[in-house]
Amino acid sequence: GSQFRHWTAADGLPHATIYALGEDAEGHLWFASKGFFVYARHGLCRYDGETFEHYTVADGLPSDAVTAVLCTSDGRFWVFTEQGPAVFHGDHFEVPTIVQGQMPQMPYRAYEDPNGHIWVCTREGLCTYCDGRFEWFPPEQGGPEGLIWFCLTDRQGRFWVGGPNGVPVGSRVAVQEPG
Repeated sequence: GSQFRHWTAADGLPHATIYALGEDAEGHLWFASKGFFVYARHGLCRYDGETFEHYTVADGLPSDAVTAVLCTSDGRFWVFTEQGPAVFHGDHFEVPTIVQGQMPQMPYRAYEDPNGHIWVCTREGLCTYCDGRFEWFPPEQGGPEGLIWFCLTDRQGRFWVGGPNGVPVGSRVAVQEPG
């Protein structure tokens, strides 16, 4: 049978607790950590199959508390931190221009839907990012309530979200295109 190899901070991980794991367009694995206490912020590392390379605020991350990662269909690698998102550019991260809306704090997961929109699941609810705009979907406008842990679109085009308040499902949440 197969055996698992256990990696720790001694092997090069940013911390023993990993909050997010992702793969970029080049096949590198990314491990995100945030630590449990204010003094324990550890950032992000990229694994190329042999070595770990670490990234922190010194490399352009908005915060070393990284909670979600996402490689989008256009090949961009997104990182979501407690202080907002950043996009990887070869050897550093850049914060995208935000022209409208409130950036999510404490994102739990980022997801790209079939139309290329980025959805962010947070403790405050659900939002989407498109062309510099964050749009939130509060319960009073039909959005899910409170903490959201995941979202996805199924084969029938239904958009699912889930958290401690159950799993609401419905037709696709409308996304207003800029312009």
